[in-house]
Amino acid sequence: MKKATQFFLVLGCIAHAIFIFPLIIGILAYKTVEKARSAKELTVGTCVCVFIFVSGIAGVLMLLMTDEDLKPKNAVAAPVTASNVKRDMDVYEKLTKLKQLLDDNIISQGVYDVQKAKYLAEL
Repeated sequence: MKKATQFFLVLGCIAHAIFIFPLIIGILAYKTVEKARSAKELTVGTCVCVFIFVSGIAGVLMLLMTDEDLKPKNAVAAPVTASNVKRDMDVYEKLTKLKQLLDDNIISQGVYDVQKAKYLAEL
């Protein structure tokens, strides 16, 4: 949602480029969205000004933005190692065998669900 908001802010600035006021508000709002780490940093006043003067869509998106939308998206995945691959394969084999036991009616759905959760927690 953050990138969509920034897109519509830029689009609104381009559309209203002949007017200086929307351009200034758009640039300030873009920087505010870029720096914000929580939704509380995006004040209602800023969102309403963006809605009125720059872009209605960007203003609404800013109002609807959550803390999750503002979190950095550059999380690094765990490195692939031989032990991680072996662990994942072990869990896969356990889940496959567990599913076969359920399909053969050897265990109940409840037992299957409990064991499945336990195996997935190992990942």
